[in-house]
Amino acid sequence: MIGTFALVFAAMGSDISDTLNGHALGKLAVVAAPGLVITAMIYGLEKISGAYFNPALSIGFSISRHLKVKDLPLYTLVQIIGSILDSAVAIVAIGYSSGAAGNAGLTISL
Repeated sequence: MIGTFALVFAAMGSDISDTLNGHALGKLAVVAAPGLVITAMIYGLEKISGAYFNPALSIGFSISRHLKVKDLPLYTLVQIIGSILDSAVAIVAIGYSSGAAGNAGLTISL
């Protein structure tokens, strides 16, 4: 959950930050941030979780027998929970009424 949270936070956060700052960061920084975060998460959490931070990768590794099929539902559920928590944090950080969400390309319907 921590690795998925960090990955989604870096990917979404770098894009939102770039958009809200008039594209001052640049495309390289936007795409490099998630790559650097996933690298750090792999080094830090590989021994604990096998570095499965994406449900698609977990399914692929399960098919190739690197991840036990019986563990797949739990991994997938925890990854989805991590991404939902990150989305909630992003919504709280940006705010509903500031109008920033519309400028950042987020779809929020209340």
